[in-house]
Amino acid sequence: MAPSVGLGLVALAWFGGAVAAHWPRFPEVDGERWFKHLWQTRSEALGRATPLPWHPFARRPETRLLAPQTWVPPKGASAEEMAHVASLAAIPAGRARWDALWKGAPASGVDGLSWRASFGVNAAAPAAELASAIRGRSPFALFAVTDDETLGPRPLARAGALLGADVVPFTDVAATSAALVDRIANTETLPRVMLLGEGRGVHAILKALVEHPGLRDVTVGVGGLSAAIGGREGDTSETGETATKDWLARWFDQLELDTEALAAVPYASMAFVDPDAWPVGRPGLPLANTRFPEPRDGGAPHACVVPLDFGVSVDDVDLDDALLSFVATLIAIHRHWAD
Repeated sequence: MAPSVGLGLVALAWFGGAVAAHWPRFPEVDGERWFKHLWQTRSEALGRATPLPWHPFARRPETRLLAPQTWVPPKGASAEEMAHVASLAAIPAGRARWDALWKGAPASGVDGLSWRASFGVNAAAPAAELASAIRGRSPFALFAVTDDETLGPRPLARAGALLGADVVPFTDVAATSAALVDRIANTETLPRVMLLGEGRGVHAILKALVEHPGLRDVTVGVGGLSAAIGGREGDTSETGETATKDWLARWFDQLELDTEALAAVPYASMAFVDPDAWPVGRPGLPLANTRFPEPRDGGAPHACVVPLDFGVSVDDVDLDDALLSFVATLIAIHRHWAD
């Protein structure tokens, strides 16, 4: 499990106006590191019992857990990472291998991250206080598409009450997409927006973004939390695995999702898993289907869509802390890329 990290104050990067740590342009590992660092810090300050699974060598964990002996190292993998994964092969498949995957995370991986504290928020502050700080400082409107049939925990169930998000319940893709666009268009002024979806709700968000260039131009971040981005297994509807992957192959494209300003927009995801389930994940929703895929190039002159994987968490966590940390991290990424 993740090593202990402790900070008296959490500096939410947007609130500080800048981030002290260096942020590469396409930070797959750093995205999860920032998110887990902020979340773990808050969890420890509040005395939460469940540590968060984080390790720089555990990207896309299912490929390392199911068959570590056949794992193909990604470009840039270090000798330490290859040895770490190879050691899993000697451990029986199941919970023991899951636990071993997260052991030995180097302290520099998390504790080495520095947040500028010009706007300090006490890590032990009540959720309502931290949420109020986010609402008060955020330069955008938050919209959440919720789904009563989400497979797993529902981190957006309290997005309205906690963060003042404008909540659109999922019914079907077309109707929900239209309702979302209508809700945004009927705000007093067209704000910059952050769009979050859980379960099938993320499909309505993607449809709206593809069909409305004006919406893309004001979107600062897209999030899928406990989302069936790649579709649900065994579902033969429009949100099933086959139909969804066909749609993504056609429309999840840099050209189809470009912005007028050619600005990079983070499309971030996180998944909840039951570590006792095998294969890792949850029935009906493989881990690979909880992430945004790499978009096709489509001939676009600039990469506007930047998929980021914020990794996995176990089910038994505080969902308010998960949501607050997720939104704060997306704010940090957007502000740092914009500066």
